[in-house]
Amino acid sequence: MTDPSQAQGDAGELVYWWSPRGDERVFDLQGWPDEAVSTAKALIEEDGLEHEWEGTSLVVSADKRDAVAALLDEIVAAAQLRLDAGADRTAYDLTDWPDYELETLRVALEDAGIVYEWTEESELLVYESDEGRVDELFERLDLRGPNPGVELDGETLTTLLTNLFVATGTLADDADDADAVLEGHRAILELEQLAVPYGMNADTWQVLVADATELRHLIEAEAADGEGPTTSGRFGEDLEDGGERDVDDERDDADEDEDGGDAVVLYGDDAIMAIAARLRDRLKRLL
Repeated sequence: MTDPSQAQGDAGELVYWWSPRGDERVFDLQGWPDEAVSTAKALIEEDGLEHEWEGTSLVVSADKRDAVAALLDEIVAAAQLRLDAGADRTAYDLTDWPDYELETLRVALEDAGIVYEWTEESELLVYESDEGRVDELFERLDLRGPNPGVELDGETLTTLLTNLFVATGTLADDADDADAVLEGHRAILELEQLAVPYGMNADTWQVLVADATELRHLIEAEAADGEGPTTSGRFGEDLEDGGERDVDDERDDADEDEDGGDAVVLYGDDAIMAIAARLRDRLKRLL
């Protein structure tokens, strides 16, 4: 975590944040109980990671940042609230769901303050009293789960990706180009239904689809706000075919500096142009 404002967390919750300091990375564990700090020290010593302590701040070299973050995340996860075994619970079978959707769901659950657990069988457990809130998250986040998808390859696949590449290239410069919006939205709806193409890395494809879905959400949000293209009337039909969705402004793209800088939140046209440029670059590497 990189936002100092999150360092306190909720009562009983372990939260840390880190920041860059030259070639070093400083992890602030302020507020951690002595037992948790002792656990962190033991794990870091056990892994042989070079480090220094400055009070409750852990200092490591930049190249050790990810390793230290992984250890601290383990401690945070172990300290998370657990469900009361005697309480009524609801189970969601999320076996084989894409990793990026599970991560999206995890963040949403924590932001909503919903206590949850994972079983070894990839079931999500929540209190029965929270079932309605969790169902609402699934709907609002447009989570789709595992989908064998439509098999598409060869020239047909290349044409689809090329069309999306051209549309995103235009949207990266002009988020209000009506033809690019319509073509991009149509191509993304088709892309989201595809299986992982033969010979393509599954993780690479999932990231591509995740970016495409984010762009679709932004386009639909603009249309819902009355700022999308309206000259042809076709866009509304496209949205109806793809399913009506109530998308909040919180779906707008946020880019954060890799080394812990402040988050830059983009809205509206700026968000569309940013994600379109990112998706265009991913497509360029595939074509």
